[in-house]
Amino acid sequence: MKWFGKRRPPEPEAPAALHASELHGMAAEDLADYEQELELTDKREGKGSRRKAWWITIIIMGVVVGGTIILILKYTSAPVTVDLSAAAPSIRPTPTPQNGRGLLSGIYVALEYPGEFDQVSRITSDPTALEQYSIGSKASYRRLIAVNVRKLESGNLDDDASYKRRLLYPKEYTETKQAVTGAKVSIMTKVDGHEQTLFWAQGGKLLTVSATSTESGDNVPAFLATVRESVTWRQ
Repeated sequence: MKWFGKRRPPEPEAPAALHASELHGMAAEDLADYEQELELTDKREGKGSRRKAWWITIIIMGVVVGGTIILILKYTSAPVTVDLSAAAPSIRPTPTPQNGRGLLSGIYVALEYPGEFDQVSRITSDPTALEQYSIGSKASYRRLIAVNVRKLESGNLDDDASYKRRLLYPKEYTETKQAVTGAKVSIMTKVDGHEQTLFWAQGGKLLTVSATSTESGDNVPAFLATVRESVTWRQ
């Protein structure tokens, strides 16, 4: 004796993906029905949810990568601010004294400079220098006093390239010897009057102070005279 039960209706077969050549020439209504059946099949098989999760993952990754790029650009393009409040006294400019001059108290030398100069910065890019300073003016970039201390073991100025270069061009530079705190120093003056440089060798070191200006009305020898009358070795 046979038992007859309800037979499960067969599940509709998923429409087969059609090749592009098969889609060509298909009626618009048939094409729409095909796409609808394909979408329903994807949902039954879980493909729709997987596609949705995949797109959500791509969007999240895009947001993270974009935010990272924005932060990098922000911190690399922002201006760099240097705080000199904790700098050692020897590399910071001091207030202009009552006599209208500025005072530079360095590691190896101390000197005064004219009141026309009000910007002092220490230069550390030259590994051969023991100490270097640039003294400028906010009023004019054309005026500058450069202070340089470096080793000169022989004590002979002829062994210094900067001094020797000026010595080799007598048509451009004239040399005079002057006394500074009992020592003889060399003063090289450019014939156009825009540059004057002091060379002072002592104790295996060489101090070079060069005053330059192309500002109309500036007296370069007077600038250097202020330095020459006040400069002293500290060590």
